[in-house]
Amino acid sequence: MIEQNKSTVWILGSGGLIGTSFSNRIAKWPVEQVRLRHSSVNAPSIHETAVGFDVYLDVDARSHLDWISRENRLPNPSEIVLLGWGNVRNPHHASHTSISPLSVVQMAEVSILLGAKRVIFAGSIDEYSGAAGRRHEDRELPDPMNSYVAGKIRAHEALERLCRAHNVQNVHCRISSVYGPTKVNVGGSLVQTLWEAHVQGVPAVLGDCATWRDHVYVEDVSEDIRLLLFSDLVGTFNVGFGTPTQVRQLAESLWVAFGETLETLRFGGDTDLAVIKDSPDWYLDVGRMNALAGSRHRYDLGAGSHETSRILKGIDIQIR
Repeated sequence: MIEQNKSTVWILGSGGLIGTSFSNRIAKWPVEQVRLRHSSVNAPSIHETAVGFDVYLDVDARSHLDWISRENRLPNPSEIVLLGWGNVRNPHHASHTSISPLSVVQMAEVSILLGAKRVIFAGSIDEYSGAAGRRHEDRELPDPMNSYVAGKIRAHEALERLCRAHNVQNVHCRISSVYGPTKVNVGGSLVQTLWEAHVQGVPAVLGDCATWRDHVYVEDVSEDIRLLLFSDLVGTFNVGFGTPTQVRQLAESLWVAFGETLETLRFGGDTDLAVIKDSPDWYLDVGRMNALAGSRHRYDLGAGSHETSRILKGIDIQIR
């Protein structure tokens, strides 16, 4: 078991939903953090914080990576966590299969050369694409459904080779559909759409929302990543709730938690609800993750929606 009080964790993607939650979570322990914030800046910069350092740099720029490998103000990493990337609202964006995987691997290589002995990479449940049945970590993967998924798979394969070559521990998390208190001005998520309608005092109008997903609250995800980070386990782990629900169920739960009535939540689209399956023909197997001591999901849809509402209402003045 890795000793947390001797860890310096570098985090790429610390400004996102999972990254923010994870950074806040490990801040409860004596862990030094270097939060790498990808930004289109001309020159990198370092800002000292209460838990370590924030570094703003262009991860796609080789000169910036060379700079961070030489920068002696930063503590060398013992572990690195590599979270999301790119234009996730466009899963077919070309950078997902070219620039994004390369940037992740290059950042991992820099951290390994500086001393990192453990790499955690955030993959996606969509690596299973439309495969039916039990989605367990060792099943054969189908062809990627889009560029985003292809990039995740490509990055994982490259990281495996890199870690093997340097005798570094490698963990790959296939994370399911995450929700939580995303800031409204980031744009596009179900939570943001519903929250904006709530703040404006208007009905929420969505699509049919009949798709089945494995919805997991962000705090459960960040706790699972923390457990994996400070264990000696390696390999691929599914990270999810383990019970699929329809998107409309999550929408209804959030809308009620925001203090609204279901009469003002409207689902559109041409889908014939009479022919929608009562349950999906797949489920996410999270047995490998649940076997890790201390892995307990605390947030079902109701609890996660309530916590999302509580946090958003706490920052309501800032986002109106």
